[in-house]
Amino acid sequence: MAKPAWYAHTTWADTDRAEFFARLHGVAGANEQAACLRKQAAHLLKAHTQETMHGARELYELLLAQFPESSDLAYVHTALGEVLEETAEEAALDAYRAALVTQSSTTRSTDAHFRFGLLVIRAQRTDLFAEAQRHLDADSRPLVYPLDQYRRCGIAAHLAAARGERVKATLYARDALTATRHVAVDGSTAFHTRLEEWAG
Repeated sequence: MAKPAWYAHTTWADTDRAEFFARLHGVAGANEQAACLRKQAAHLLKAHTQETMHGARELYELLLAQFPESSDLAYVHTALGEVLEETAEEAALDAYRAALVTQSSTTRSTDAHFRFGLLVIRAQRTDLFAEAQRHLDADSRPLVYPLDQYRRCGIAAHLAAARGERVKATLYARDALTATRHVAVDGSTAFHTRLEEWAG
């Protein structure tokens, strides 16, 4: 079996970190270095341990600080938001906002609008529900993937219910649950349970 690439660590002990940065310093070109940072951070984020999440945050923040012209900034802001959700809610929301601002001037897009909405609903940040709706409305892309339909319609259902628009909430909830015929979701979450209640 081939040895994983040097930027594919799934642990982040001191030796892993030291090896990564030693190799990174030997990479020529800003774009190439930024790409290596992004790839390594993504592996650490996927591993999702306390140690690797700390490492992912370090690398994403380093990428934003040292490579502000990177074409992947919207993605990096979104991934940083995901890292921060468990420990720094407000910073995570700001990261998603930064992703949305960044992608507005490029052809690249992220799921930051979904992640923002899901976070404010989970955290019961009713003061941000209107903003979540604006981000949802600003995205005109077709819903190609079932998971996108589930998230978009599910968020819309929660926001409609919060406004007292129960008919809309029911319709959106049913559309969200229809998507689950084609994609697996966590049915144990409060987000999903409410959708089932509204769908009837």
